[in-house]
Amino acid sequence: MATLRPRQLLCATTMLRRSYSAVTARRSPLGSLVHATKKPPSSSRSLSSSSAKADITKVVEERAAMARRELAILAEAFLRYDGDHSGALDRGEIERALADLEIENDEVFVDSLFQQLDRNKDGTVSLEEWLDQLPKGTRGKVVTKDEGSGLSEY
Repeated sequence: MATLRPRQLLCATTMLRRSYSAVTARRSPLGSLVHATKKPPSSSRSLSSSSAKADITKVVEERAAMARRELAILAEAFLRYDGDHSGALDRGEIERALADLEIENDEVFVDSLFQQLDRNKDGTVSLEEWLDQLPKGTRGKVVTKDEGSGLSEY
C-alpha cells in the first residue's frame, strides 16, 4: 500500500469531499420531489408517508456511503499506480495498473483506454480524470481488488 504524502492526501480528500457533496446535493431535489407530489396527509397516510421518507433517506445515505468508499478505494489505487509520484498517470503507469488488475493490456487496448481517460489530452491522467472516466468494468476490478485494504471507514 502506498504511503500518502500530505499534498496527495489533501488532493484525495478534496476529491472525496467534492464527490460526497455532489451525492448529498442530489438528496435535496429528491426531498423536494417527495414534498411536491405528496397529497395532503390524512391520519392513516401520515404514518406511511413518514415511513416512505425514512426509507428514501436510508437508501440515499447508504448509496452515499458506498460512493464515498468506492472513491476512497479508487483514489488510493491511483496513488499506488502513480509510480513516479507526479500526481498523474502516464501510459506506462496505466499499463502496469492493467497488469496488476489482470486486465488484458495489449497495445491497442492500452492506447484506447488511455485516450478515453485522458480527456484534456495532456498526455497524462489526473486523479479527476481517473475518477470520472474509468470504465465501469475496470472500476469494478479496482474496487474488488482493494476491498480488503482497510478503507471501510469511508
